[in-house]
Amino acid sequence: ASLGSEQLRYGIELGGLAALGEPNGFDVNEWHVGARLSWAPSWLLGVRGNLGLGGSLFLAAPQGLSVDSATSLGAGFAELGLSRPFWLGAFAVSPELGLRASSAERRVRINEVERLVWPVLVPAASLSLVWRQR
Repeated sequence: ASLGSEQLRYGIELGGLAALGEPNGFDVNEWHVGARLSWAPSWLLGVRGNLGLGGSLFLAAPQGLSVDSATSLGAGFAELGLSRPFWLGAFAVSPELGLRASSAERRVRINEVERLVWPVLVPAASLSLVWRQR
């Protein structure tokens, strides 16, 4: 949800992320909530610069294993990105590419073997559905 003008918008973001190519033996994802600011100067022909700040919860769910440590970890994040909405009436599809920095690295270990590392800085790609009231 966001408010503002076509050039400057602010709002709340709710979403989830998944690791691509995750190893067998567990499921991993991340859920987040944050504040978002978008700036689209007219001379950029619809391209928007986006800034987001918020908190996330990283969840690792082992399959058929017993765990002796936490399977969820929280962290703050900041993200920068560029997006370009493609409008069809009141709706748009908006792809975005950017970078996301977390306040902590997250790791998944199984039997003391590191199986997944979610680093502090990661590339991010997303696709949003946008609706604007006329």
